[in-house]
Amino acid sequence: MSESNTDWLAKKHFDELSLQLRSVWDLYLKFYTVFLTFNILALAAVVQHIARDNRTIIVVALVLQNLLSGITAVCIGCFSKDSARRLEDVTLYLLREAPDNSQRPPFSNHSPIPGRLGFWSGVANAVSHLTLIGCWIAVLLM
Repeated sequence: MSESNTDWLAKKHFDELSLQLRSVWDLYLKFYTVFLTFNILALAAVVQHIARDNRTIIVVALVLQNLLSGITAVCIGCFSKDSARRLEDVTLYLLREAPDNSQRPPFSNHSPIPGRLGFWSGVANAVSHLTLIGCWIAVLLM
């Protein structure tokens, strides 16, 4: 028996959502690692080599970048949570033909991705960006 177009579309949607989520987190973590490293090195360089009177533009630029990055982190966390919910919906749809719960695999009531973990990871990254904003403001006031 061949699968219906709806079933094929649901499976394709499931695969694309999974790939999209992995790709988003992969790109974000690469960006976050580089940006975090750059911030720490820039903090040290600014404190050591730039006079207090000349720090304002650098601090403002990096505070704004950290603010945007913090918002992005929260958005990615929300995207993770939403993706988990959508994947759970697709999973339940694909298992809809099971006449009772005894034929369903034990994982079928949950999303295959840890959406809450992704959400809290995004929030934690946003907190680190807020901390860096505090550090940059302290550098300006030193």
